[in-house]
Amino acid sequence: NVTGAVATLKNEELVKSPVASTTNALVGRLPGLIAKQKSGQPGFDAADINIRSFGSALVIVDGVEQSFNNIDANEIESVSILKDASAAIYGARAGNGVILVTTKRGQSGKPNISFNGTLTSQSYTNFPEPVNAGQYATLFREAQINSGIPENQTKFSEEDIAKYFAGNDPQYPSTNWYDEIMKKSALQQQYNLTIRGGTDVVKYYTFLGYLSQDGMFKGGNTGYRRFNVRSNLDVTVQFGIQSGFDHTKSERAVLHHLFCPCHGFVFQAVERNDCIDQSHFQCFLCGVLTAKEPYFTGFLLPYDACQIGRAESGVEAAFLGTCLSENGIL
Repeated sequence: NVTGAVATLKNEELVKSPVASTTNALVGRLPGLIAKQKSGQPGFDAADINIRSFGSALVIVDGVEQSFNNIDANEIESVSILKDASAAIYGARAGNGVILVTTKRGQSGKPNISFNGTLTSQSYTNFPEPVNAGQYATLFREAQINSGIPENQTKFSEEDIAKYFAGNDPQYPSTNWYDEIMKKSALQQQYNLTIRGGTDVVKYYTFLGYLSQDGMFKGGNTGYRRFNVRSNLDVTVQFGIQSGFDHTKSERAVLHHLFCPCHGFVFQAVERNDCIDQSHFQCFLCGVLTAKEPYFTGFLLPYDACQIGRAESGVEAAFLGTCLSENGIL
């Protein structure tokens, strides 16, 4: 018997929000569940979830401990959170609570084939728009004057500011980078095919899913692609003894802004999760692998870009960025 606080969310409620990350679909739908989304970047927009602010909860998917962020919400039957004494059956590791995820399984009857698709438009919740060149020069000049610098020694004169506002002198450009590189909205597409059926002896459930989430940068420079495959098979051997066979596979690819030592700043780069302790990034043009180690400009470090090698701290990263610049790589 399970005693204590238990809350359950069914699939019908879970799929109402067409979000890329299943964790974001739980927000506001389960009492005691706290979610915090730290990023809006496609592929990295999953929410950090905990129960009653006690820390990371134990996540169990079909009886196995694993993350459920890469699972398509359409293949989930229900999500339950166990609080207080109800989580005690999972031992000491369940002290922060337990999140139980149950995927869909086969049912007796004729094969039921279904196809679903959604097309979603995404936009910013809030995005500060930067000032133009003329406004920046004006504010910079005012700051210098307020700090005691004489007007005739400021970086921008009144004539310079007027030229920036006019925008007809190539020596005084005023590019609206917000309009040049940012989109007003981005599309997200999601399609899934399911086959469900079986007999009193054998029941099966098969799921094929595809997700494509575009980023807010123009030119397709950022994005997220995911393929999901699931096959659940339940067999009744004899005397009511049941045996289950589950297979699931999720492949994800995240497009990033990437610095490649061969091609300069190559916008299209795909993340490959083929290492145990870290992710690698591969240039689409030449296949050069880079490490997921951002230096002070926020881009990524190439392997062996200079003798310093990979940065292990923020200070080393700054030195490495300087090294790249001095050697003409940046």
